[in-house]
Amino acid sequence: MTAKKFKVFFLSLILIFTCTTPILPNQASASSFIIMLRQDVSLNIGEDYQLIPLASTINIPQFKSSNTKVATVSALGKVVAKKPGTAKITVTVGKENATCQITVKETKIALNSQKVSLENGETFRLSATTSDGSFVTYKSSKKSVAIVDDTGLITAMKPGTTTITVSANGTKSLCNITVKKPTIKLDRASIKVFRGQSYTLTASVSSRIPPTYKSNKKSVAIVDSNGTITAMKHGDATITATVDGVSTTCIVTVKQPEISLNQYEIHMKKGERKTLYATVSSGNTPVFTTSNSNVITVDKSGKISAIKKGTAYVYCQEDGVKVKCKVIVSE
Repeated sequence: MTAKKFKVFFLSLILIFTCTTPILPNQASASSFIIMLRQDVSLNIGEDYQLIPLASTINIPQFKSSNTKVATVSALGKVVAKKPGTAKITVTVGKENATCQITVKETKIALNSQKVSLENGETFRLSATTSDGSFVTYKSSKKSVAIVDDTGLITAMKPGTTTITVSANGTKSLCNITVKKPTIKLDRASIKVFRGQSYTLTASVSSRIPPTYKSNKKSVAIVDSNGTITAMKHGDATITATVDGVSTTCIVTVKQPEISLNQYEIHMKKGERKTLYATVSSGNTPVFTTSNSNVITVDKSGKISAIKKGTAYVYCQEDGVKVKCKVIVSE
């Protein structure tokens, strides 16, 4: 509204006012007065209100705010709410003045939850409603524990605590977030296997984060990212499954096999062939060797060939276990 238009508007109000007989509380004389149409106004932050004074003169009114941090007023009487509190707007026309009390209401924030517990990897939508419909912002005090986006979606990152601060027009509301330590349990606390055998552990984890696996003795047993254990040689190893610093273990015992032969002493003649049979409890194929290849030879299936007269041994071994068969060759 321009000054010229405001004068026309103001004179119209005077004309209307002089045609009536209102009660004039601030009237200085029969021909000198000024009043406000409203003496009290409540606003939300960011809202505005146009003041309308009525005066007995045609002078341009002057407006002034007692607290511009709370509410400002323009030269044409437009009040803008800035922050919660009260301010007195004084309008002066000539020697007369009147006031209007402006109350800027505090923004109130209501959250759908003020305390949330999550597992690592879980999400939660924090919803905020303001009393005046104003825009809110979200902030996490510890992003390493939980992060929050512009829409209030919280994502748990690791065990710990953090606070989500929701702000609007200087008002804050808090939501405490606890990211719990997960629980983890394996289907087996211990297993016994032979070399070459495999077993896949099944982990029950309360969080959505998969566990990591580690062997303390890879020469005995190895484990992959899926929890599949492969026995390498006889001995003991500990497999540790870990989620967010919480661990549990499985003891792996790689058993030595038992080997039995169909005979432990063989008599042969030079040029003769015989087969030595072995039974291994692990089911693995044993390795056959000779103590003296000048007397006898043996292939991988245990077939012995007599080369010349003498005595030698056939060794049958698997995973550190060795048994022998004495072979006597005659002419």
